[in-house]
Amino acid sequence: MSYRIIFMLFLMIFVLGCAATSHKNKKMQDTKQLQDRVAFLERELKIKEEKIKGLEQQSKSQPTVMFFNSDAPVAPSSVIIPHAKQEPFRQPTEIQVQRALKNAGFYKGPLDGKIGPQTLQAIKDFQRTKGLTPDGKVGLKTWASLKAFLP
Repeated sequence: MSYRIIFMLFLMIFVLGCAATSHKNKKMQDTKQLQDRVAFLERELKIKEEKIKGLEQQSKSQPTVMFFNSDAPVAPSSVIIPHAKQEPFRQPTEIQVQRALKNAGFYKGPLDGKIGPQTLQAIKDFQRTKGLTPDGKVGLKTWASLKAFLP
């Protein structure tokens, strides 16, 4: 009888030990997988950051020149030439837009170079006053009227 009890105790300890070891191994595998995933994502992030840095340097070294007929939005780095007879349009900086709007009496906020809700509303108000489409985009027509308010 005592051998039976001892055998059962030994068997229970063995089974519990195996289960604990199996659970520990599973946790170690999960941890290793997570570590590998983090390392992969860190490498991907570094590659993306290098691409962004390269694009920033490239955009700083190339002037932005645009030709177009309307106040349609245009990406800063793109060049559009539908009609060769037109004069080149240089997209104004955000500070230039804010300063011109402030000088024209439409913008009351700080000259921070950020086109936020206050600047956007000022652009639309200016466009409405000048009989332009109030879309909040500073294109050829809007800038032609707005730049008169710069010194």
